[in-house]
Amino acid sequence: MIFHVYAPYGPSFNKIYIGYTSDLEARLLSHNQLSTKGRTIKFEPWIIIHQEPFQYKRECNATQHLEFRQIA
Repeated sequence: MIFHVYAPYGPSFNKIYIGYTSDLEARLLSHNQLSTKGRTIKFEPWIIIHQEPFQYKRECNATQHLEFRQIA
Protein backbone atom coordinates (compact mmCIF):
# COMPACT_ATOMS: atom_id res chain seq x y z
CA MET A 1 0.00 0.00 0.00
CA ILE A 2 1.27 3.47 -0.86
CA PHE A 3 0.72 6.39 1.51
CA HIS A 4 0.78 10.04 0.50
CA VAL A 5 1.72 13.11 2.49
CA TYR A 6 -0.23 15.90 0.87
CA ALA A 7 -0.67 19.65 1.13
CA PRO A 8 -4.02 21.00 -0.01
CA TYR A 9 -4.47 24.76 -0.32
CA GLY A 10 -7.72 26.56 0.47
CA PRO A 11 -7.54 29.73 -1.65
CA SER A 12 -10.70 31.29 -0.24
CA PHE A 13 -8.95 31.72 3.14
CA ASN A 14 -5.31 31.35 2.04
CA LYS A 15 -4.82 28.23 4.19
CA ILE A 16 -2.61 25.16 3.75
CA TYR A 17 -3.34 21.88 5.52
CA ILE A 18 -0.80 19.07 5.88
CA GLY A 19 -2.02 15.48 6.07
CA TYR A 20 -1.44 11.91 4.96
CA THR A 21 -3.65 9.24 3.48
CA SER A 22 -3.60 5.94 1.62
CA ASP A 23 -6.20 7.19 -0.91
CA LEU A 24 -5.44 10.73 -2.06
CA GLU A 25 -8.40 11.06 -4.43
CA ALA A 26 -10.93 9.92 -1.81
CA ARG A 27 -9.36 12.17 0.82
CA LEU A 28 -9.62 15.25 -1.38
CA LEU A 29 -13.24 14.38 -2.13
CA SER A 30 -13.83 14.09 1.60
CA HIS A 31 -12.29 17.52 2.25
CA ASN A 32 -14.32 19.18 -0.50
CA GLN A 33 -17.70 17.43 -0.61
CA LEU A 34 -18.29 14.79 2.03
CA SER A 35 -17.23 16.47 5.28
CA THR A 36 -19.85 17.76 7.65
CA LYS A 37 -17.46 18.59 10.50
CA GLY A 38 -13.76 19.04 11.15
CA ARG A 39 -11.03 21.64 10.83
CA THR A 40 -10.89 21.72 7.04
CA ILE A 41 -14.56 22.08 6.09
CA LYS A 42 -14.74 25.86 6.53
CA PHE A 43 -11.82 26.44 4.15
CA GLU A 44 -13.06 24.49 1.12
CA PRO A 45 -12.57 24.16 -1.80
CA TRP A 46 -9.17 22.53 -1.40
CA ILE A 47 -6.61 22.15 -4.20
CA ILE A 48 -3.66 19.75 -3.81
CA ILE A 49 -0.51 21.85 -4.25
CA HIS A 50 1.99 19.16 -3.24
CA GLN A 51 2.02 15.43 -2.56
CA GLU A 52 4.69 12.85 -2.01
CA PRO A 53 4.26 9.04 -1.98
CA PHE A 54 5.79 6.77 0.66
CA GLN A 55 5.86 3.02 1.08
CA TYR A 56 5.37 3.05 4.85
CA LYS A 57 2.98 5.01 7.02
CA ARG A 58 5.72 5.77 9.55
CA GLU A 59 7.61 7.68 6.83
CA CYS A 60 4.55 9.87 6.30
CA ASN A 61 4.37 10.75 9.95
CA ALA A 62 7.97 11.94 10.05
CA THR A 63 7.67 13.89 6.81
CA GLN A 64 4.34 15.42 7.76
CA HIS A 65 5.86 17.02 10.83
CA LEU A 66 9.18 18.15 9.35
CA GLU A 67 9.66 18.86 5.64
CA PHE A 68 6.06 19.68 4.78
CA ARG A 69 5.77 22.26 7.55
CA GLN A 70 8.07 24.45 5.45
CA ILE A 71 5.29 24.73 2.85
CA ALA A 72 2.82 26.04 5.40
